Amino acid sequence: MIKKIGIIANLEKKKSKEASGEIAKFLKRHRIEVLGLDNINKSQLVIAIGGDGMVLRAVQLVHPKIPVLPIHSGSLGFLSQMNVTQFKEKFGQIIREDFKIENRMMLSASIGNSKCSGAIHRTFRALNDFVIERKTHRAIMLDIQIENQKLATYVADGLIIATPTGSTAYSLAAGGPVVNPLLCVLVLTPISPHTLMNRSFVLAGNESVEIFPKDDCFLTIDGQKKIPVNSGAAIIVKKSPLVFKLIQIGERKFYSSIKKLGS
Repeated sequence: MIKKIGIIANLEKKKSKEASGEIAKFLKRHRIEVLGLDNINKSQLVIAIGGDGMVLRAVQLVHPKIPVLPIHSGSLGFLSQMNVTQFKEKFGQIIREDFKIENRMMLSASIGNSKCSGAIHRTFRALNDFVIERKTHRAIMLDIQIENQKLATYVADGLIIATPTGSTAYSLAAGGPVVNPLLCVLVLTPISPHTLMNRSFVLAGNESVEIFPKDDCFLTIDGQKKIPVNSGAAIIVKKSPLVFKLIQIGERKFYSSIKKLGS
């Protein structure tokens, strides 16, 4: 039985703030201890209130062993498909842990000092994607290797390395394929490529991608944070050993959600 629930929400948005307050009061009335950011990782379950962006924020704030339940305070998302009313209706089921947990694949990115040294000085994780973006108005040149095999040299505005979960986000907008979120693959999609090498690639989940930027650039993590990367560094992206535990109540209608994109 769940007795400690953490809540994260964007309190700068009126609807999210109101939903957060309503859920916190509801939980306290039912003798559930409500935890905030200061002790969020003592929770048995975390509720992320808002859109899919709050779920991505939870990836960075919540320990990967703690399951996350997304609740939207406005429009539906691919990850947040339950509203406050539906949460209250399913409350008994939730605290009994009568739900499925989808183990969503995450990515790990390491930034090394150079192509030759292999020394790693920073590592990050993402649920949706890592995006390598230009720093100026000029295109950047990126050498790409897969498992130490040269794939391509992109001259482009950037490169997206996405999970199946992230395939319906920026990668899709850049022309990448839609991938079932329960698969284990990596998707490479160039952003506005300036060459004929403009295709997306779908890689096996156990393959690593090495990117060698020939210009200064940014590594953006799930659209949340930008990390400056110097020319000549090595960015290595691969499947993370960690997964994101996404709570699923009822049947997830992924393909119905995809259909709504075109309507």
